[in-house]
Amino acid sequence: NKWNGISSQGGSKIKISIDDIIKEFNTEESSLRLVHRLDKETSGIMMIALNLQSSRYFYNLFSKRKIKKTYYAIVENKPPKKQGLFQDSIIEKGEDMNAETGYEILRKIDENLYLLKLFPKTGRKHQIRIHCSINGCPILADSKYNNKSTYNDSSDSLFLHAGGIEFIDQLGKK
Repeated sequence: NKWNGISSQGGSKIKISIDDIIKEFNTEESSLRLVHRLDKETSGIMMIALNLQSSRYFYNLFSKRKIKKTYYAIVENKPPKKQGLFQDSIIEKGEDMNAETGYEILRKIDENLYLLKLFPKTGRKHQIRIHCSINGCPILADSKYNNKSTYNDSSDSLFLHAGGIEFIDQLGKK
């Protein structure tokens, strides 16, 4: 359950990441490996493989889109419908990429705040954040894609949480 504010992987300006932390738990029997990443600002479920074989298995599931991910977000403004599919393409490395995110309004929180359940069908960088923003319902406290927010949130935390992940494991169990 990754907290927001920590990067999944290291980089030039990153002092510590989830990848750095899990390496401290490696033993002769297991070599922990990240299976996927979450944005630094996003909290929630991350999968970590115990060994190279499991890492390859999950990499394969992710690349074949056999893993169902569920996110929750608090957004400003009501989305177009009670439930629907954002299908706007996203530019990644200069290329127009297909991207799909299913959504459902769970409830109205405040005058103009809504709790959404989101299901990314593709895995583009910042996909959920971009889809919410360009469809008129940006995520609360998203400094990158919601700079016209009317809410003054002092927590400085992005209201996006990876809440669920579903897959079939190597033994065939859900």
